[in-house]
Amino acid sequence: MQEFNQRIKPVQTYIFECTVKSDLVIDGHIKVLLHHPHFASDEWVDVKILVPDGNAFKPPEKNSTGLVLVTTNGPVDQNSQMYYIGRIVNKFSEEDQKNTAADDIKQTISKDKNTRSYVVDDNAGMISGDNKIAIGNKEGLHIQADGNVINLSKEKLSITVNSPAGEANSNLILAQKQALLQTTGILTFRGNDVAIFTNGNIQFSGNKGTTGGDGVHGYEAMGKFLVKSSLVDINTTGGPFIVNSTNVSMKLTGGKLTGGGSGIPGTGPDAAFNVQALMGDIYLEGTVGDVSIGTLNPIGTTKVYGGSMISPMQSSLQLTGTGATLENLSPLPSKLQLGAAGNATLEATLDITLDALKNVNITSLLNTTIDSKVQVAIKTLTAEIEGTIMTKIKAAILDLKESKIIDAGPKLVAPTGSGPFCALPVCVITGAPHTGDKAMG
Repeated sequence: MQEFNQRIKPVQTYIFECTVKSDLVIDGHIKVLLHHPHFASDEWVDVKILVPDGNAFKPPEKNSTGLVLVTTNGPVDQNSQMYYIGRIVNKFSEEDQKNTAADDIKQTISKDKNTRSYVVDDNAGMISGDNKIAIGNKEGLHIQADGNVINLSKEKLSITVNSPAGEANSNLILAQKQALLQTTGILTFRGNDVAIFTNGNIQFSGNKGTTGGDGVHGYEAMGKFLVKSSLVDINTTGGPFIVNSTNVSMKLTGGKLTGGGSGIPGTGPDAAFNVQALMGDIYLEGTVGDVSIGTLNPIGTTKVYGGSMISPMQSSLQLTGTGATLENLSPLPSKLQLGAAGNATLEATLDITLDALKNVNITSLLNTTIDSKVQVAIKTLTAEIEGTIMTKIKAAILDLKESKIIDAGPKLVAPTGSGPFCALPVCVITGAPHTGDKAMG
């Protein structure tokens, strides 16, 4: 992918006079003496003839004066690209008229003598003056004005706008399989509608990094990505929507505050955030840390539903600042409530089952009450009822018929004159009279 934020190296273009030292053309190049302080007075330079045209081209004459176009992104030296663009003729002599057609070479000087215009044979044209230059030939068009450059060729069009210091600020390149728009300042798109269409990928990132890789993994992070819109619709029907981030923070005002489409506060929709999966699952997972779901409203409610909200078969978990309720809303409902006052309630329309592989403990600091309208059954291998002060069994009939042995241990009968032990006048073992209703010992 083309690097969007690469530093643009400005290309400087110069025009220098030269003296042709040899009319021998080798591989499209001739030897000239360039009139520039960097080159010695006897230093020959190879320059490429810009507009050769087969048999119609006539090599420049030895010792004639011409023009050389120099393009470089650094100092003018042997590494610069140099092109011979034509011969300078100050006036039309008879010899010039014999050797050159009237339309081949011309020079005009404006009244202020600051603008010069040259036409060099049928293949190239050049206009220069006041730090501006335009050159056209069969290879393309080059226009430069105060450091700003337009290049047009068969392969591409490039426009470069440079700052006064000579550093490129903005650059536009349009090629057969590439389009590039970049700037070191602010890039602005403005219109009633802005549409971006592509069959490939769209990437927003910072400068290209040093780690390599494909896509955004080979680029640095940019400063901020800001979107302000009345509606944002992201449709990823072809695949997942993935967000990789250190953290995600969403602040939603909701229609009740902004007023929705009417703009009147309090008239918008209740729902400020809604996530729906028409098919598939929704996962909230914390790999290392915690997952917290809540509301900052002290009187608000956090609700989790199971089943459709419009179906009679539904379960819900509701959390408030004063309690929590786990409820099944079927035609035969059940509910578990935890109150802020320290109370808890478990209700069921039909059955409540406590099932443990090991122990079930029911502990109360004060009273424990088991109230059944029909029957309370305790079935176990060994049953123990212990009252530290008193154990009272109150029933209309106490049926001990199924008990084969009653072990009361050694006891003494307190004579009170009444009671079940008085049914036996005397103890069959000790002979003591049975006249009490309490056994002690």
